[in-house]
Amino acid sequence: MIIVTSTLLSAIICKYEKSKIDYCDKMIFLGSKVMVLLNTTLPETEKIFALLNNCEKLKNIDLNDIYSSSPLKKDENDKISDYLSSIGKFDTQTQINKAFEFCETFRLLKEDYRQYYSSHCKIIYALGFSVGCLTAILLI
Repeated sequence: MIIVTSTLLSAIICKYEKSKIDYCDKMIFLGSKVMVLLNTTLPETEKIFALLNNCEKLKNIDLNDIYSSSPLKKDENDKISDYLSSIGKFDTQTQINKAFEFCETFRLLKEDYRQYYSSHCKIIYALGFSVGCLTAILLI
């Protein structure tokens, strides 16, 4: 029972790390979607946010309060918040450039999280299992 519990705890930690990768992917999608909207239809700011809020991939992200739904660090959330607040405040080309920079930032961030996940998750599982075994042996 102790071994299973510690292994499950390590799985929860790995799932949390994986959620950061998924969240970065959603932010890349968000930036790309804004870029496409600006390049094609030039909608008003309210319409852009309405389309983003109705998007299936972004359904569990609160665009009005990024900090409540994000597993990322505060400075990364600040970048998201700054980007979202800049939508509709500049000319079209500047907004497209900002959207491109936003996507590139989160592509790099996603790659960093992916490397961390792939290099550390196996270690976390092994550590969880080992701690469980050690605890079980000590309690016997």
